[in-house]
Amino acid sequence: MSLYSCNCILSSFIYEKHISIVSDKMRVHLSLLLVVGANIILIGLSEANVFCGAEDTLRVELDVFSGRENPTWILGAQDERIFIEKLRSLPKIKGEVSGWHGLGYRGLIVRGRSIEDISVGDIKIHNGTVSVIIENNASNYSDTGRVLELWLIKTAKGHIEDKLYESILKKIKT
Repeated sequence: MSLYSCNCILSSFIYEKHISIVSDKMRVHLSLLLVVGANIILIGLSEANVFCGAEDTLRVELDVFSGRENPTWILGAQDERIFIEKLRSLPKIKGEVSGWHGLGYRGLIVRGRSIEDISVGDIKIHNGTVSVIIENNASNYSDTGRVLELWLIKTAKGHIEDKLYESILKKIKT
């Protein structure tokens, strides 16, 4: 629901329930005050969500397009737990991982929360490797058989176009 819709619903509720006894002229002034007040409250609440919960979820981005927005989806609570378990089970590797260049599928980027009080930047998953970026330092892990990558792609079902889903799944399996 948009901020405007919330504002309209809240304003009309307050107006109908609490202001029906005043004159028309006074009603206009009170309505304007309520709209402004409701906006301030709703903006505050929406900004509070960014810091108190909305960003406590893991958002997955399918890095596939150039020139248009990549599809994203949010993992549910159970999928978050599974993702973190799978991530913890990966063996660490030394050295650099190959870059993410070219057109088409370039992997997955997971963002959005701290894991065990560690502020994690991006988690990049592609072609059997996982890079966890913490404060501009990357730790690299091996995703043998692309197990984590395949599992994460499967969570996209119903969140991205079916044709794109099948194409990416086929590309990873080959």
